[in-house]
Amino acid sequence: MKSFDLQPQSIIEFTLVILMFSFIILLFKNRSNSGKGISDRLIQFTCISLVIPCIIILGMENILKGDTIATLLGGICGYVLSALSKGKNDDKDATKGKSNIGTASKSPDKNKNEGKIENTPTP
Repeated sequence: MKSFDLQPQSIIEFTLVILMFSFIILLFKNRSNSGKGISDRLIQFTCISLVIPCIIILGMENILKGDTIATLLGGICGYVLSALSKGKNDDKDATKGKSNIGTASKSPDKNKNEGKIENTPTP
């Protein structure tokens, strides 16, 4: 029977795999216990937290070269940072389209015609 030789590289790779799956399991368990659903951000985070350790492991095994790793990690960083700016713009757009039903208006001009029916001729 062969003896299992633990090298630092294989320990790091095994730790990355364990962390990658245990963190995702804990994250989904936490979301389900809190009653929150699975959002777009959670799916993006899950994908990225699986891809980055895989890239690191493939780099440590010399399957991917340094320039390929740099390209992949740069692309992922660009994707994550662009998603952050898209999320801010989406929030601004969502607040623009909100209805003011059930909220008090601070401007007296908006309440000026409240409760009055105007007879305007229709063309």
